[in-house]
Amino acid sequence: PAMHGFIHMTLRSLVLAKGGEHKWAQLLERLAVTEMHFLELRMHDDHLTVRAVATAAELLGTDVNGALLAFGEHFVTFMEETNYLHTVRAFGTDLLEFVHNVDELHNHLRKAPKHRDCHFP
Repeated sequence: PAMHGFIHMTLRSLVLAKGGEHKWAQLLERLAVTEMHFLELRMHDDHLTVRAVATAAELLGTDVNGALLAFGEHFVTFMEETNYLHTVRAFGTDLLEFVHNVDELHNHLRKAPKHRDCHFP
């Protein structure tokens, strides 16, 4: 399974908002990745994303569940700030319709070789 770099961009935004540049630099150092690699808009191995969330939680003084909750809340703000919110709104008018349509998008993307692992559980 893999995660798209857009998720990493959102995590970066969260860490910068909650901890600043220093915490972001520490996260990259602990993961042993460059910012360019981490933020590349391509599929990244889930292990990198899980390690990044766990590291962010530690650096921000919370547990993984707290970091994931903060990520979810921040995701909406990040989407709005980057003008992606209109795209998200196009996926449905309620949560059930949204989840169904995101999965359909992933089904469509899965047809391309580089997106074979896309799935919204």
